[in-house]
Amino acid sequence: MSNLPISQLPEITEITSDALFVVVASGTTYQIKSSNTASGLAKGSFFSTETQTITGTTDESYVMYAEVTDISQGISVVDGTKFTVESGGTYNLIFSAQMDKTIYTSPSLISIWLKINGEDVEWSNGEVGTPPVVLASRIILGWNYLYNLNAGDYMELAWYSNNPNTIIKATPRDEELGLPGVPSVAVTITQV
Repeated sequence: MSNLPISQLPEITEITSDALFVVVASGTTYQIKSSNTASGLAKGSFFSTETQTITGTTDESYVMYAEVTDISQGISVVDGTKFTVESGGTYNLIFSAQMDKTIYTSPSLISIWLKINGEDVEWSNGEVGTPPVVLASRIILGWNYLYNLNAGDYMELAWYSNNPNTIIKATPRDEELGLPGVPSVAVTITQV
């Protein structure tokens, strides 16, 4: 059926979940899965209900995980950390992470950056310092990244702290006060 004019191609009467569409933009040919055509753009929302800790030494970096999928249309999370896109395009990743410490007597330097396909993205790091305090000092860090990705690419959020007592804290629902739980990490990704 190759090289047929469009008028001679068979007509589809119903779009199924496994349907693929071919789109040519700026000289590049892309495939788009039908699951991405409802709004025309992919989107995903993910979060973690688990506290994330430094399990080795402060010479190591870690990747944040978000094991719960809230919304997934053309974007999925693989292995809890790899936010994977089904179609090529420009994507905006927004995250928040509730940082805390298990011991409050020493300061922390916290770094968070983006990885694409397992590689650090240069100039994507953000650093925040926290002073030593006597009481709990939870802070929510968050920013966004905007990058062009190909079909099958994945993004990860990496983090590092020079203080082994630094954690990314999940706070369960407070039944007494009726307050909802706080995820340790929340990630939303939209195709733009």
